[in-house]
Amino acid sequence: MSVPQLDAVTVVARNERDSSTFDVLPVGSDTPAVRLFKPYFYDSLHPMEVLVGPRLDQLAGWVTTVGAKGVDGTKHGTVSHHAGSQFQQESWTVEQPGLPPLTGTPHGRGARLRHTTALAVLPFAGGALDLLLDYRIAFEGPGSDGFELSRSKGVHARYALRLHDRRVSLLLALAAVVRYDWLLAPDPKKGLMDLTFPKRS
Repeated sequence: MSVPQLDAVTVVARNERDSSTFDVLPVGSDTPAVRLFKPYFYDSLHPMEVLVGPRLDQLAGWVTTVGAKGVDGTKHGTVSHHAGSQFQQESWTVEQPGLPPLTGTPHGRGARLRHTTALAVLPFAGGALDLLLDYRIAFEGPGSDGFELSRSKGVHARYALRLHDRRVSLLLALAAVVRYDWLLAPDPKKGLMDLTFPKRS
């Protein structure tokens, strides 16, 4: 079964000791249309299964922090991220066959404050800002409006994805969400698990 065409979704992440789940909900719905799941600790290198269908039990592909591929093995593309510095924003690049490279540019107050002189030198300052301010990244390239990823402020990881170019693979855009959640999201539950539970490989 194929992944449904969805142009605007909400993504809700749940990280547990022995599993990681990302539910993908069409805007305005409480029922997931797609689920990403792996029965491992959140930062394990195992790919997340893409599950679709009425019972979310049909495999449609895989997503990782660096890319995505379909159930037939077709690669949808790659995601890369380079951390910023005190005076430079982080950089994101999404590459998908048939599209120009999409460069991710952070926007909004949260993005600006992450790299101010006063905050950039403080440990965990960026994560603390995410608890107070929304964070938005627009992925665009020559001839493509790409897509937009935003994290809602607050403790619980909740994301919005909007695909402005319908050629963009939803799975590849979800890989960007997974990478953001893995690297940057300030989830106190993940920090607690890091301290109290041995990691499963």
